[in-house]
Amino acid sequence: MSTQDISATRLLSLVVTFVAFTSPALAQQADTNLGDPDVFPEISFERGEVFARFYVDEFDSFNFPRSGYLGRAEWIGSREGLGADDKFDQMLLQGTIVKSWGPHTLIGSLTYNATISGTAPIQSVFRAGGFLNLSG
Repeated sequence: MSTQDISATRLLSLVVTFVAFTSPALAQQADTNLGDPDVFPEISFERGEVFARFYVDEFDSFNFPRSGYLGRAEWIGSREGLGADDKFDQMLLQGTIVKSWGPHTLIGSLTYNATISGTAPIQSVFRAGGFLNLSG
């Protein structure tokens, strides 16, 4: 395959991002929505995190893909040296594949999220469900 045969939409997109953010001047709040609201007080917390992300997108269309795949791997590190209240590491993995047969298209996706070291506080715990996730 020559370089002239490669179109812009078929190029492998590789994005690696390193970002650190803190909010020492802003106290954030976490709410709990289960049980008696008088039992659970508001929780004040500080976040200071750095993350790295690898992303590949080989879908043939952004809005309505009919073939291709998408993959994402992300690491999040919360550090007290960046202003966080807790130290922990999290890994997020996602894979999606699209296949079409005539007018029919099937989209399959897997997501795996884990706290790989430390204990994530309530505001950083992973959530299940949401729009198009575990619906049905």
